[in-house]
Amino acid sequence: MLATDTALAEWDGQSSATSYTALITNEKSRLAPAPPPAVVPARDHPSDVADLWKVGQWIDPRGVTMTTAMCQDWFALLQSDDAFLALRAPVSPTADLEGYPLPVVFGDPYSNTLQLISYDTFPPVPVITVPVELRPERHTFLESKLPSAPGEHWVALGLVSEAVTCPGSALAAGDWEFKAQGTLDLTHQPHNCEGCVLPFYYCYEGQEAPLLSTALRGALGGDVTSYQGWGITCIGPYAAPLLHDSEWSFGGASSAWVTPTQTITLGHYIHLNITSVPMTFTLDYTSPLDVEWSIYGGDWSGPDLGDPITPPIPVTPGDYKYFWMISDAVPTDTVAGAHSLVVTVTSVVSPTDSLWAADAIWVGKWVAPPPGPGGDYRLYLPLVLKSC
Repeated sequence: MLATDTALAEWDGQSSATSYTALITNEKSRLAPAPPPAVVPARDHPSDVADLWKVGQWIDPRGVTMTTAMCQDWFALLQSDDAFLALRAPVSPTADLEGYPLPVVFGDPYSNTLQLISYDTFPPVPVITVPVELRPERHTFLESKLPSAPGEHWVALGLVSEAVTCPGSALAAGDWEFKAQGTLDLTHQPHNCEGCVLPFYYCYEGQEAPLLSTALRGALGGDVTSYQGWGITCIGPYAAPLLHDSEWSFGGASSAWVTPTQTITLGHYIHLNITSVPMTFTLDYTSPLDVEWSIYGGDWSGPDLGDPITPPIPVTPGDYKYFWMISDAVPTDTVAGAHSLVVTVTSVVSPTDSLWAADAIWVGKWVAPPPGPGGDYRLYLPLVLKSC
């Protein structure tokens, strides 16, 4: 297994974290070799000028009314040690240490938070804002069990455990959503990692389903690479694109919780920014489910079954094109648990101009993950302090 230790340094309200990974084999350990130097050298001092990424994700559990009791239950779960988010991002190795600085930036004026946004008023306002923190105790699990990529490492993030005040009245379905936002330093990557798409997973530790079925329906998704083990369920990947350098965007990661014999309906949209010419897009999709998928037009509220679509899909300047993926009946012998539909949209005129999104599908009843390994794993590594 891979074991990971994380060192945190703080100064003048700022902080920086560096992780060290070791390979544990036959009760012996050795430091993993350092990755090759990055093409663009990393900053040596926090005061150096850098262009940082402001990333955000919006989570809208469709059809769910947020009551005061539900809000309290959800934040009790999200702020607990049992729930965390896993983000895989490129890292920059240091020249003199076999470690890698983590790319998430903390400290004023940078903001890493989860907000509950209310649309009861205009402009919309956050009614709850909770800071995000590192969860380094999860890094060993993530490095050992989730899919890896050259030059990239996993970062675990969770909500700070602090008191929250939930709305005193219910927020109707469609009048609220979650907004997660954070700051990343990827200046060590070519072109500042512009156009990169970072995968992330929702993870939960426990042998029982999270408090509410609506929590799963709104927060858990699935893919072939979803993982259950060590007592933890991680479902994804979801996509976090970084400033897609194009005149179009692709969005709408949907979720569904179904039982066998039911059909699945998942919506997406392509948005063509104001340009002088229309564009056309091909569409590809993959899913581990043994079902056939059909594509229909419609709008944000639902599909139009009288408008079947056969790609490629044309989009006019400044317009949105909604399309809905609808499956036939889920077979009765489908394995219960996490599944997904991964949809990829590509420009016809620029085949390298492509974006993807993963839809979350949970089939059947909750399936508990197998328990984690026994014993206590500890990793001791040298700490080197360097004055600036």
